[in-house]
Order: sequence, then C-alpha cells, then structure tokens
Amino acid sequence: MNLRVEYLPVPTGREVKLAVIGTAAAILVGAFVAVGKVAALAMLIVLPSALVVAGICFTNPMAGLMIYFNINFFVLGISRFLPDAPYGLSIDLMLVLIFIGIFFSVRRTGERRLHHPVFYLVLVWFMYTILLFFNTRAPSQVAWFFAVRGLSLYWLMVVTAGLLLINDPKHLYWLVKCWLFWSVLGALWSFRQYYIGLLPGEQQWLNEVGYKTHLLFGKQFRAFSFYTDAGQFGASMAHVSLFAGIMVLESKTMLKRVLYLLLALICFWGFAIAGTRGPLFIIFVGGPIYLLLRRNVPLLITGLTVLTIAFSLLVFTRIGQGNYQILRMRSALNMEDPSLLIRINNQILLAGYMADKPFGGGVGSGGTGATGLRPIRSSGRSLWTAGT
Repeated sequence: MNLRVEYLPVPTGREVKLAVIGTAAAILVGAFVAVGKVAALAMLIVLPSALVVAGICFTNPMAGLMIYFNINFFVLGISRFLPDAPYGLSIDLMLVLIFIGIFFSVRRTGERRLHHPVFYLVLVWFMYTILLFFNTRAPSQVAWFFAVRGLSLYWLMVVTAGLLLINDPKHLYWLVKCWLFWSVLGALWSFRQYYIGLLPGEQQWLNEVGYKTHLLFGKQFRAFSFYTDAGQFGASMAHVSLFAGIMVLESKTMLKRVLYLLLALICFWGFAIAGTRGPLFIIFVGGPIYLLLRRNVPLLITGLTVLTIAFSLLVFTRIGQGNYQILRMRSALNMEDPSLLIRINNQILLAGYMADKPFGGGVGSGGTGATGLRPIRSSGRSLWTAGT
C-alpha cells in the first residue's frame, strides 16, 4: 500500500501577522467581555452598527437625516432598558456628522433654501437663548449648556438640515410615512402596556421615576409607550389621530379612507389610555381650523356639527361616565376640576416667583433636569421659569 504524504504549505509572513493579530484581538475581546460582562457584549454588538450609521451620516447626509428622524422615536424608550448608554452624545454626534456631510456635498447654491421664514424664526429663538447665557439669575452656565441643546440648538440644526436636504416631495412623503408607522407602533406598544403588562425595564422606570405622574391615585395607570412620558405620548397620539381623520376626508380611494380611519381610531385610543387631557384640544381646535381652511361649506357644517355634538356629550351629559378614559377627557372640560384648580393656583404662585425676574430664572433652572430644584411638570411652565 502506497501512502501519499501531503505537507501543509508554509504560511507566509503576512498570514502569520494576520493570525497573531486575530488571536490577540480574540483575547482582548474575551477579556473585555469578561470584565464588562453584559454591557461590554452589548457595546461590541452595537459598535459596528454605530460605525455604519456614522459613515452614512458623513457620506449621505440625507440618509443620515432620515435615520436621525427615526431613531428619535424610540431612543428614549430604549433608555429604560439600557439607562447608562450615552444617548444624548450619540444624537449630538449624528447631527455633527450630518452637517459635515452637508458641508462637503451640498452645493453652495443650496444655501438659498435657508431664506425661509421658519429658519429665521428658529434662528431668532436660538439667538435669544444664547443671550440668556448671561442671565444673572441662571443657576449655572453648565445647566444652560445642557438645557439649550434641546431648547433651541437641535431645532436650529434640524431645520437647517431639513431645508438644505429635503428638496423632493418624495422625501416629505417618506417622513410622513415613517411618522405614521412609529405612531401606530407606539399605540400598539401602549396597548400591550395597558392590557397585558409592562416589561421589566418599564416597570423599574415606573417604580423609581414615573409612579408620581403615571399611577393616578396609586392605581390608575397611564400608558407611555416608548415615548418620554404619557404627556408627550398622548399629545403625539392626538396629533396623529387628527391628521388621519383629515386624510379620511382628503383621500381619493375607499381603501385609503378605511386605512386612515383605522389609524385614527387606533391612535385616538392610544391618546385615551395615556390619560393626558390637554391634547384633547388638539382635536377640538385643529379640526375646526382645517374645516375653515378647506372652504367647503357642506363639509364645514357637517364637521362642526360632529365636533359640537362630541363636545356637548362630554360637557353636558354623563354618558360613558363609568369608563375612566371618557371620565378623564370629560374632566379636561370641567372648569371646577380639582386638578385644574391646582394648576391655576400653581400658575399664580409662579407669577409671584417671576415678578422680579423679567428674563426668568435662567435656562436649565426648570424641568426634570434642573439640579437642586423641584421638577416642573408642564413644559410651558418650564419655559416660563427659564425665561423662554
């Protein structure tokens, strides 16, 4: 019997180097995961995706802007499960990369698109918040730095990027579709929270942070979906419900009308189980404004009649009083509601506090992020006390 002996080829120097590097990398990754455990493993999984997103933002700023738009819907929801990740820094970095990409890709003639009333309005607002840096009432310049980003800087950057990059109706349609998709998903997510139960991260957030405002009377749960809180979620659902209702009237085909009607009902119930009352006026005010702008007399009469009937049922009757969601909406229209009276009293107290502060207490002095100060529930009151 003849045996043929085959020898493995001698590795080249390049192959040896790659083998050494690969082995060293595997050891480092193993040590990194062993020390950091779950957080380190999650970072290794997320890091490649983050690098891809960063590359897209730099090379294709329009695609980066679309990614930025979508990420903002659920990034705060993820923070309930991974609270230590640098979400704010990641958003800042995305915007910076998008603007670097704009600088290298947008033609200089594209700057003409910035001659728009919205841009100048946001620019004036941004300059005003910059001047508030010198407010002697401000608690600290550090608080101003962290607060001004969400208050005006992001507005200016997103509006600027949008005006420079969104130059095709298809882009706008795509944004609307994404908005509707995440809104429906948010509503369905809230149904799961309300009727099935919370996930561990959501329950922990509710127990530690949200119980004061999301468990009324210690038992009535307000759904918040993957949004910041129930107030923002309810306002968003009311907005989408109004938009979908308008599209029912504007759509040309029966299929689209049925789909938009279903969307309106889903989001309206999402608004209802959020338990926030103020956004009810988005519908009661936005609806008539649309009807007036439409300039269709029969439609105007019909629409106002429907809204008047709905308003009257809430104000002058007790129909559906056994349903908590209807009861909650009805209380928004009750001028004797105890919660409303407390809010009015709080506004009186704040008016006294603001009497000697023409420019407010400084950017960063109000809201949940204010250090050493009592959190302010209302965004409007937060802006008021900050001087904005």
